[in-house]
Amino acid sequence: MIDSALMQILVTMIIWGAVGSVLGGAIGYFSGDERLRIGNSAGIGCLIGVAFGATFGIFGSLVR
Repeated sequence: MIDSALMQILVTMIIWGAVGSVLGGAIGYFSGDERLRIGNSAGIGCLIGVAFGATFGIFGSLVR
């Protein structure tokens, strides 16, 4: 089965990725710049969110 620490890291990455995607999409939607597309900014926000989620998830599992 899957280790609980690994599952905690995975869930943290998914949650942070979703939050980053929503924030990036909102920034792309409300931005006045025509070159900034919603899909691109949501994708970049998702990648940044997953990176933060992986960092926080790994250090969170090390602390426990």
